[in-house]
Amino acid sequence: MLEERAEFRSMMPTSGGHCWPRYFREKEGIAEAYAYFTFPKAKYPDLSMFLEAIPDMSRVINMVNDILSFYKEEMAGVQKNYIRQRAGYEDREVTAVLKSVAKECIEACKRIENVLEGREPYKKAWLSHLHGYLHMHRATARYKLHEIGLGEKSCVISSLTKESFGPLE
Repeated sequence: MLEERAEFRSMMPTSGGHCWPRYFREKEGIAEAYAYFTFPKAKYPDLSMFLEAIPDMSRVINMVNDILSFYKEEMAGVQKNYIRQRAGYEDREVTAVLKSVAKECIEACKRIENVLEGREPYKKAWLSHLHGYLHMHRATARYKLHEIGLGEKSCVISSLTKESFGPLE
């Protein structure tokens, strides 16, 4: 893995590398696959209904994770994450970049909704995926969001009761 190499860990930002953080972020994860998983072919056979939304869906999946992982990574002293790398390349405060990423995430969500507007059940599938993804982050202890008042005690699928599903750890 690139992240394990000494050259990567010691890499210093240059004035020409401002696209690197986003490029690396898009390559290190599997957000695009998760975006496609939102629409299983058997239930959502028409690619034309959602294909334009896939790039933004992938970005939202990454940005939500970057935003909601930020606290736990800060507490662990992680320096090579998307938010910190981007701050380095843009010569900006980390908190300013975090706010920018949150704004970009909201803008991407609006574009996705524009693409999927009037395209039920595709829009409903995306919104269900997004809400579940947000809920998972808030309910899973590893993200430590309960420490800053953003966590939930359990992650419960609406058709199940708390007693039958319980908290995710």
